[in-house]
Formats: sequence, structure tokens, C-alpha cells
Amino acid sequence: MIVGRVNSQFEPQIGVFIEDSNGQEQTIDFAIDTGLTGYMSLPAATISKLGLARTQKRNVQLADGSVIALDVYTATLIWDSQSRMIEVYACNSAPVIGMKMLIGYEVKNRVIAGGPVWIDVVP
Repeated sequence: MIVGRVNSQFEPQIGVFIEDSNGQEQTIDFAIDTGLTGYMSLPAATISKLGLARTQKRNVQLADGSVIALDVYTATLIWDSQSRMIEVYACNSAPVIGMKMLIGYEVKNRVIAGGPVWIDVVP
């Protein structure tokens, strides 16, 4: 089970360990974004600091219907106590977890500032 907290903007958040280019784990707080169909996005500055490898550029449709080209990187992270390699979009927004990360999981949260967030495997 993965646990987190609802922040003061009422976004469910969790901390995730991501490996940098030296194999060291860095903790990053992510908001859960059900509008992101990919795995996750990180600011370009964070991606640079981690030294992630760029793999491609991909067109992505935003919520307003516009399409933009984003750089895609690979990252290794710890998810539910397991090492996992995923794609990361470079975005100029706060770090967010998308729906591909949550496939096969159930998300529960109490929508109050400081409320608990639980992410668990679907039974």
C-alpha cells in the first residue's frame, strides 16, 4: 500500500522514490492527476537535476484540446515496494502522477487538508 496526504489545495499527494543518474534515490512529492493519461510528469529542471535519459518527443493533447510536443524521459522508481521503469513527460507544472501509474490500483482519499490518501492493489 502507498500512503500520502491531501495538501492545502485539496490535491491528493504521495512521495515517490526516483533514481537519479548515479543510482541514488531521491524523494519527490507528486499530486495525483486523473487528467494525465500517462505515467507522470516532472518539471524540466527536476529532470535535469535527476539526469534522466531523454528517449523521444511526443505530441500530447491538453485538457483544453490543444496539442503540444513534450520531451519524454525514462525513470526508474519505487512503486508499491517494487522497482519500475516508466516514461516521464517534461512539463512546466508541479510533479504529477497520471492514470497509467494507477492501473490495477484503487485510490482513496479524504478530501480535507491533511486527510489521508491510500493507493492499494485492486483485490
